[in-house]
Amino acid sequence: MAILQDQNAALRLQLAQLHAENDALKVKAIRGNGHVVVKARPLGGVDSKGEPFKGNVGVYGLGRYPTTLYASQWLKILTLADTLRQVCEDGLADGSLATKESD
Repeated sequence: MAILQDQNAALRLQLAQLHAENDALKVKAIRGNGHVVVKARPLGGVDSKGEPFKGNVGVYGLGRYPTTLYASQWLKILTLADTLRQVCEDGLADGSLATKESD
């Protein structure tokens, strides 16, 4: 009987830890405008299929598939934000870039 109580206690502890991890992951999901969602997947976590997270950040809602990069890659892109904005604005103004209607 004591063995079952110990196993039950261990399972309850593991369940509490999983709930806490799940809540922490939910907090890291930040809703942007419209349908765009940013989700961080911390290294060492697991998804619903049991696959390990690779420590990356995904942006969902821009197209059919998420745009997923490592934090260092996003930071490099963010340093180019002003340049990217100017290239896009210039391309839209002269008609050399296309636009996609929002879903």
